[in-house]
Formats: sequence, C-alpha cells, structure tokens
Amino acid sequence: MNDQMKLAMDGQEDICIEYALVSGGNVEKHEPDYVTYNSLSGWYGRNCFIAPEKEEIDRIVKEILERGKQGYPTMITYAEELQQPNCAEVLEANGYSLFLTQNGMFFDLVNTPFDEEVCPDIVTIDTACINNPEYQKIRQKSISEDRVHEWTEVMTEGFKPEKELEYEVYDNLVKSENMILYAFLKEGKIAGTSMILLRENNSGIHEVAVPPENRHKKIATKLVLRILQDLKKLGRTEVSLQASPFGYPVYSAIGFQETCHIHTWKTQ
Repeated sequence: MNDQMKLAMDGQEDICIEYALVSGGNVEKHEPDYVTYNSLSGWYGRNCFIAPEKEEIDRIVKEILERGKQGYPTMITYAEELQQPNCAEVLEANGYSLFLTQNGMFFDLVNTPFDEEVCPDIVTIDTACINNPEYQKIRQKSISEDRVHEWTEVMTEGFKPEKELEYEVYDNLVKSENMILYAFLKEGKIAGTSMILLRENNSGIHEVAVPPENRHKKIATKLVLRILQDLKKLGRTEVSLQASPFGYPVYSAIGFQETCHIHTWKTQ
C-alpha cells in the first residue's frame, strides 16, 4: 500500500472511529483481517477489511454477519487495490449488495497550489469544536449550533438517494471537538455543506453536498477551498477524502489526486 492510498483509507476509518467513540460505542480490531466500528445509535456494524487472505474471506464475512446486531444492516468497506479478487463474489454469495463506490483522493497542501481567496459566504457552526484552540485560529464568521439540523437536511438533500435523513448521526458527530461543520449561506439559508475531521497529520474532508437547485454555482468548490485554506493556516500538509462519481470532477479540478477505489457493501 502506498502512503497516499493509506491516507485515503485512513480518512474513511477515522470518521468511523470518531463516531463510534462520541456515540458511546467501541472499536473492535480483528487483526489482521478487519475492524468493526460499533455505535449505540445511528451507524452500527460498520466494518473495514484490512488484509485478509483469499481463502479466509468467506469465513470473515460469515463471522461479521453473525456478530451483527439483529435488525440492523452490516456494512463492509475495502479498497479494491488492496483486496483479493474474490471479495465481490463472496459478498454477493452472502447476501451483500454493492451500496457505494468512491474514489479515494489525496491533496498535498505543501506542493499543490490552490485559490486562497476567502469566500465571504462560508461560515462554520459553533458546536463542540468551539472548545478546540485550533478552531479558534480559523474561526471567522460562524452560526450557532441550533442550525445543525438545517445543515443535516441540506447535506442529505445533496446526497439523495444515497443518504437518508439521520439527525441522530450528526447530533452525535458534533459532540467531537475535532469535527468542524462548514456551510455556504445564500440569502441567510444554508445552500451547501462540508465537514472536516481534524487530525494531527491526515485530516479528512466529508459531506460536501449541494442540493440540485443550487448546483453549477461553484459552491462545492468554494467549500473545499475554504477547508484547504484553514488546514494550511493550521500547518497541516495532507488532506484526504472519498469522492462520489458526481463529486470527483470538482476535486480533480482543485488538484486532488486519485489514489484508490473504495467499495462499500451492505446487507438488507
């Protein structure tokens, strides 16, 4: 696994770990095969393959199904380039369907130029991050925590039909002092969203979304650029994200480089 590919996968795993912990759940490592991220609400039974052997994949998938919480779907995520060629076949045979395919992407903040003009229409939301000294260094215009549900509604609308409205998930995520929500305001209302999970090395960008009525106005680009500006101000050197096919051209145009293909499979 090259370093940039690892960063993209780490970004995926970091948000699962953060959510499990802030929601009162736990992280179970079943090395060298997989990791399970359990929460007490919202996301439950998320699993990420590490490096299972080909002959072990069927056993591991059955083990994950057995360990799953009754009545809840289980999800398995892996990077195509790191896994055995029989992964998809085994998952289908065990009742999984391909739920999501993303491109792991990486941005080098030191060597890649980008637009550093600050957009006046972007604000952050003062959640638990208000207690993080690093947030205070990048905080400019902000809005209050009571608008998190509005943010969640706009983000969900931007991702339909991929996402369902889950207030509980984001109510939990904003308990983390390392989670910063960004919003693009249009006439005082939220018209686009993004989110950053601050890490010492590789910070991850998530939930960049713009509903259909506000697309083709460079809102997603401006939101991502604002995050890059803030991370550079904080002295970070690397940032990763997992791009949908719809978002891939936006990130590529900014200067993100593709590192891997990430597949998420889900039971019914």
